[in-house]
Amino acid sequence: MVKNLDHLKGIRTYLAGPISAVTDEEAKAWRNIASAALTQMGIIVSDPTQKEECAGLDEIGDDRVYLQMLKDTGKWYEHHKRVKKIVRADLKQVDRADFLIAYIPPDVPMVGTIHELVLANLQKKAVFAFSGCPRSQVNSWLLYLIGEDRVFETLENILEYVPTQSRKT
Repeated sequence: MVKNLDHLKGIRTYLAGPISAVTDEEAKAWRNIASAALTQMGIIVSDPTQKEECAGLDEIGDDRVYLQMLKDTGKWYEHHKRVKKIVRADLKQVDRADFLIAYIPPDVPMVGTIHELVLANLQKKAVFAFSGCPRSQVNSWLLYLIGEDRVFETLENILEYVPTQSRKT
């Protein structure tokens, strides 16, 4: 295990993964574990389930319920305005990140996550992903987009791997 983590201090990561297609608890649980471990390494973490600069415009909790109500009642303009702010805030965090950690479960829709991964790929940023299943069960396009050698089965595998990487990963 790498003991000196000075090379990680001050770098930024963004935690990409499903939010709208999972429960609030599922969206937050892995991110809370990752945030705690990465912060201990000196890494600055951006978690889209905890948007301080976008208060009141989250995809979880009461905001999730409100967004659904806007869709259910056909208030498309208001819905669009709110979602636009959420998307822009998330993509801004991808822009600011040095690398991404993504949860890519094969059986969960994740439109926003795919958008974030494509943006990171276009910006030539490293992405480390975990799927909760063997790599052979991960979508081939995602394996290509992320890189087969950066797709892991568990979050714990990534948290062990990240400290071994240089700043220029």
